[in-house]
Amino acid sequence: MEATKVKGIVNEEGQLIIEETINLSPGEVKVLIFNSATPVNPDFDITLKRLLELKEIDLDLDENDEDEIYYPSDYAFSGSIQLLNELYKFLGDAFPRGYASVESRGGIDLIWNNKQLDKKVWIEFPVNENFQPSVYYQIGDQSNLIKQPETSFIAKLLEWLFTEDILIVPE
Repeated sequence: MEATKVKGIVNEEGQLIIEETINLSPGEVKVLIFNSATPVNPDFDITLKRLLELKEIDLDLDENDEDEIYYPSDYAFSGSIQLLNELYKFLGDAFPRGYASVESRGGIDLIWNNKQLDKKVWIEFPVNENFQPSVYYQIGDQSNLIKQPETSFIAKLLEWLFTEDILIVPE
């Protein structure tokens, strides 16, 4: 990702606003990231940076392989940023460090693991509006998949990830 302009400001409501302009081919995408509190939780910041890195242009990449999608769709990218910001509003300092990857059709997977408790939360953000977002969560060999989860439920799952509680079900 070649960031040509990066700035951060705090608005009148006390929200930290990070603005980045990212060069992409063929053009530029402006990404506005809104956080509800300052200073920003470092785990949120790292997770967000990992998501932004998915739009990096890799000059060494051989994009002639038609079976592979190397970059997320704009729909998945902007939706994932929005979802992370909404989760940050719920979790604040409790926001855990996560990972991001591009899935095979251009959607985005947001992944959180707790290896000590053998738990995982995996959000699949679709390539476009024709598909539904879903969240998969597991403890040991027990798992569950929820289609079109509420953001508040995903936030509860991320809190659950670091507790001794057993598998939870949506209300």
